[in-house]
Amino acid sequence: MKGVWKRLFGEIVGNHTNYENDIQNIIKEISFIATSGGIDVDDIRTLLKSHGEPLTNEELQEMNCNTKSQEYDVSEPVPVRKLSVKIIEKALSLHNQCMELLEENDEDYERVSAVKRGCAGLFDSYRQILHNKRREAKQGNLDSFLQSETK
Repeated sequence: MKGVWKRLFGEIVGNHTNYENDIQNIIKEISFIATSGGIDVDDIRTLLKSHGEPLTNEELQEMNCNTKSQEYDVSEPVPVRKLSVKIIEKALSLHNQCMELLEENDEDYERVSAVKRGCAGLFDSYRQILHNKRREAKQGNLDSFLQSETK
């Protein structure tokens, strides 16, 4: 089988009888890269040797416990954002102020009009949310009023 592959990929399939030299060359290359990054060569050799050795039962149990503790680690809850009527009103007010500022200072009426139309379209979804929230608030007040009258 090697003979067939050697004909196709002779440079890849060779007579690698001295793997130790290959490993040493790899270690030298890694060491060069690591020392340029500020890592000690002895630390790299220790790391490579430790990965070649089988893990002990204690190490396996410790890794298993660490994995389980990470699975059940409950992080802080993410604060829930709530878009209130007050926030939407403030955003729309700031938008209107920006549009007025442009209208007062830009001499190109067509450009200002195009920007106002474009931004108005972008803010329509927030206007709709504001309208729905106000309607729900009025409906809630009306429902509570009617319920208090019937009691």
